[in-house]
Formats: sequence, C-alpha cells, structure tokens
Amino acid sequence: MSRSRPASTQTGRPEATATYVYCVARSARPPDLRLAPPGLPGAGKPRALPADGSLWLIVADAPLARYGERPLARVVRDLDAMARCALAHSAVVAHCARRSPVLPLRLLTLFSSDARALAQLTRRRAAISKRLGRVAGQAEWGVQARLQPGGGPSARRAEAAARRATAALSAGTRFLELRRRQRKATHAVTGGARAAAASLYRALARHATAGRRRPTVAVDGRPTLLLDAAFLVPAEHAGRFRDAVRAQAARGATRGLRVRLTGPWPAYSFVTGRL
Repeated sequence: MSRSRPASTQTGRPEATATYVYCVARSARPPDLRLAPPGLPGAGKPRALPADGSLWLIVADAPLARYGERPLARVVRDLDAMARCALAHSAVVAHCARRSPVLPLRLLTLFSSDARALAQLTRRRAAISKRLGRVAGQAEWGVQARLQPGGGPSARRAEAAARRATAALSAGTRFLELRRRQRKATHAVTGGARAAAASLYRALARHATAGRRRPTVAVDGRPTLLLDAAFLVPAEHAGRFRDAVRAQAARGATRGLRVRLTGPWPAYSFVTGRL
C-alpha cells in the first residue's frame, strides 16, 4: 500500500493515511454524517466522497501506523481487535443505510488514497449501480431456528407416553425400554424440527424479495441451530414479514423450534462485496 495524503496529528506533525471505505451510498444530496458513529478505532471521522452522478463513498482517514500492511496483519490476528473493527464498521454502514440505499463493503477495505478509491468506483459503476438498485427501499432480516432444550412439547409428550407404556415392567427391563424409546423419540423430534425449519424458511420466503440460507453446524453430533437465514424485505412489507415470523414461530414451537428474528439490517447478505 503506498502512502497517501498526510493528516495532522495532535503534535502538528503530518501522519500518512490511507482511505478506509465503509460503503457506497446512493443519494441525490450529500449524505448526512453529522450524527454518524465515530467509526474504525483510531481512524478519522466518516466523511462522504462525491463520485459521478448520485453515488458517494463513505470513507475515513486510516493512519498507516495502525492500518498499514504490517500493523493490519496484527489486527487481523487479534480476535478482539477484529470484533471492535467489525462493530465500528457495521455501525457506520447502518447509520447510512437508514438514510439511503447502500452497498456495504467488506471489513477493512482500504485504498492508498481517495483518488484510488474513486477510480475503482468509476470502473465498477455499472455493476455497483445495479446492485444498489436491487436493494433500494429494502432491508435484511435475519431468522434463526433452534431446537428447544429438551425438544419442546412433542418430546415431553413422548417421554410421558413412554413412562406410561413401561410402568408395568420390572426395573431393569423398564430402564432399557425407556432408553430405547427415548432414542427413538429424540430422532423423531429432531426430524420433525428439521421439517418445521424447512417449512419456516419456505413460508417466510413468500414474504421476501430474496432469501438465503447459511450452513448450520452440529455440536457433539446434535443439531442445535436448524435454520440460519437472511431475507431481503421491502420496507413497506416489514410489518407483514414480522407478523409471518410470529405466526410461524408459534407453529414451530409445537414441533420443538425456538425462532429468533433480528433486523432490520443493511443488506449484507445480498450485496456486500469488494469495490
């Protein structure tokens, strides 16, 4: 990364900086950043760079002493530092997204100067404009569905039924039979919850412009997170989407699902990328 314009330090000595880019915003007038979050730790205040037409780069001056190639390598290896950067980055993007369509850029997107960042935007203007048009007037909502602790009502009913059915058996035989029935019930409950999670996704997708499912991971061989999805929803349909989530969550609860809704967020899952 080459050096860019100098910025004044508290001691008055110039400090070389790079241009950190949070997002591309589409707006007919300059984005209002007066109440924007402070942004990346150690970087300057967010500011708007005008590009041709109605596109703006939301950027900040990033000191090379902290975000140059070698210091940045240390930041990337530090999980706490990365978390702080991610939260700061997301806060600025969210501020801008509440006011205009934005294309969030990947965390730690840096250019050697404003001119380099603007030149890259100019080269990719057509693709960027198309992606911004896709999410204009829409927001991302996240939906997660987990298996309830103990499997929920259906698991409790199966447990009660197994105890009644084995009440007359001897202690040793009953223990073994209960274990067999419990394993069978657990398998059935997990299968039912998976089916309910798939049904949840299909039902919510009907209320969204687009949906994406992220891979889920089993812990100790048991699935805990059965659905991790993002939905792109028009702002005018947000209330309808939330109602659909509540209705589907009530249905899923009877089959062992616990549903969580988050958002609205900038459309990270649908347009985030490189400049």
